[in-house]
Amino acid sequence: MSDRYKDEIENILQSTPDLPEEHSVTENSPESIRDHIINIFYLSRERKLGPLSSFSSLALSGLAFLGFMVTKFNVLAVLSITFLLVSYLTFVCHIFLQRPRVIWNRFKSWWGGLPGNRSR
Repeated sequence: MSDRYKDEIENILQSTPDLPEEHSVTENSPESIRDHIINIFYLSRERKLGPLSSFSSLALSGLAFLGFMVTKFNVLAVLSITFLLVSYLTFVCHIFLQRPRVIWNRFKSWWGGLPGNRSR
């Protein structure tokens, strides 16, 4: 930036009386990689699709892959990929996966409200 523009900016800043004082930057201690990994682990244990948590489906995927490597049984490879996909969807898209439950509950309440379907 040329000196002319710098001087002009300084003049404008000095002539403005209502400017706040300089903002002091306080550095928070950055989180370590270990803290991030621990947070991801706890999140993966909390996010569930039914009784299966994201971490559990990831572990099942690993076990199925190891089983495939030992036995060369192709169904285990497909199961491994399926569990890996379920783990990903449960961890990343956990809010969208709860939506069918809401739709199912609405359907059940509607079905229960029909005249011939009342509990006795």
